Amino acid sequence: MVDTAAFSVDTTAWNTLHVWAPSLVEHQGKVYLFYAGVDATEDQSIGYATTSLLDTTNTVWDPERVQVWRASDTRWAVPDPWVYSGQTQFRDPCVIPDPDSTGRLLMFYTAHDSIDFKLGRGGLAVGVARSDSGSVDTWHDLGYFPKTLRSFTGIQQLEGPHVFSANGSGTDWRLMFTNAGSPPGENGHTTIRFEALAPGASVADTTPANWSAPIILEQYLNNVPTAFGWSGSEELHIPGADYLGGFTAWSTGSTGIAFTRLDWNGSDFKLGAPSVVSVDEYRSPARGVSLGLAGRNPAARRVTFVVDSPVALTAKLDVFDAQGRRLATPFAGTLGPGRLAVTWALTTTAGARVPSGVYYARLEFAGGSRTVQVVVAR
Repeated sequence: MVDTAAFSVDTTAWNTLHVWAPSLVEHQGKVYLFYAGVDATEDQSIGYATTSLLDTTNTVWDPERVQVWRASDTRWAVPDPWVYSGQTQFRDPCVIPDPDSTGRLLMFYTAHDSIDFKLGRGGLAVGVARSDSGSVDTWHDLGYFPKTLRSFTGIQQLEGPHVFSANGSGTDWRLMFTNAGSPPGENGHTTIRFEALAPGASVADTTPANWSAPIILEQYLNNVPTAFGWSGSEELHIPGADYLGGFTAWSTGSTGIAFTRLDWNGSDFKLGAPSVVSVDEYRSPARGVSLGLAGRNPAARRVTFVVDSPVALTAKLDVFDAQGRRLATPFAGTLGPGRLAVTWALTTTAGARVPSGVYYARLEFAGGSRTVQVVVAR
């Protein structure tokens, strides 16, 4: 996968320095891209850009960038907190149609809360706001979710909130979020957590009794390390299927996106084996590099990787297990231009045979990386 720019910072004051954390929603015949903008003083706020047609190759965005939600618009978020060097922390919008009110939207986001501010420490909690009916410009503060406070989660930098219901049913909602980066005490097994909503309660209701204590995703999955080391996550419901995606940089040092199917059993879910794609900077001259498998049979005694490169470059191919541990380095040297076949004998660097399981091969080079999944069946 190649990372191409949808749009970038412009002269609009509230997003003149940075833009990040996009959230797409269709509303009244248009596509709205809500995102966090950062102004010249490094204060964050939330707004949107619009388009009439979302085209994956050449989307034409309307020129106006509309700021709609700021820390000062709430009763609980702290503008210009000294614990963040005076920089307002107000970001990561997730915007969905309001399941309780046709024509309205709900926005979930993170902000520095007044409770942690009074304790003299950093900490972000999840807030929620509701739009007026038929409007994307007028929003009303519904408060924050107390069980997303640092005192409940133990997370110093909570990010990336998003909500999803069981199998797209509009019931059995989860509020999922991330322990961002690699803070002290994090080991990669507790990066993704969620809280479950009580049956019959509204997803916009912040009453603590309606939400469970934070649940670590890996523990919920009976310690299956599918989401090990993800530094972010996002759920997507399409007709007949649900998928969970995650940013894999924490676990292996690569830059990639993992995605896996959610298999529902009533209100409970499991995750299938993930697929991983790599993302590189869109101006990289090596954007045409590809990594694949040649006629892979899970029961075979060796794997052949096929690397194609449009340019000569220095690269390294490592193999990791599902917990992010490096097992072998089948290739380290200069690539192409052209095609190169690299064989891995399904052994570790020390010569031990790897057991059945799911493994990940990562090709790293200046300007990006590529990742493929390898299934071994002994």
